[in-house]
Amino acid sequence: MKSSFIKSGILFSVMAFVLNGCYTQEEIDAANSVISTTHEKVKDCYYMGKPWTTGYRSLDAARFELKLKIANMGGTHLVETNAYPYDFTDEEIGIGIAGEAYRCKVGDGPKENSYKDMLTEQDIFPPMPAVRHRFRHNDCSIFGID
Repeated sequence: MKSSFIKSGILFSVMAFVLNGCYTQEEIDAANSVISTTHEKVKDCYYMGKPWTTGYRSLDAARFELKLKIANMGGTHLVETNAYPYDFTDEEIGIGIAGEAYRCKVGDGPKENSYKDMLTEQDIFPPMPAVRHRFRHNDCSIFGID
């Protein structure tokens, strides 16, 4: 009887962890407290550094992880600087994101995310003509690209 009770408790704990995902509610709240904004709106805040992420399956997941890193640094605001493809395997490409972390005094800095200033999928995977154009103007002749 005792062992089935313990097994049930362990099973419940595992299920609660799986259903909740990989983050605690405190981590979710911390990441959601970091505000995405622009340089102009945090010019009077303390610059903390340039955190970045490895690859995630979506831009939102990468953004969440970056905001969590900034929250753990004690930051309050994020300026997204670039996003980039990240190779998971030969067949899968993920998304990484980098930015600048800022800590603003209470009452300073924007209070809401500036969605129009956030990076989009288009920033990571530009249309093919733009990619070809970029290679054409760099010295890529060693790769056989004109």
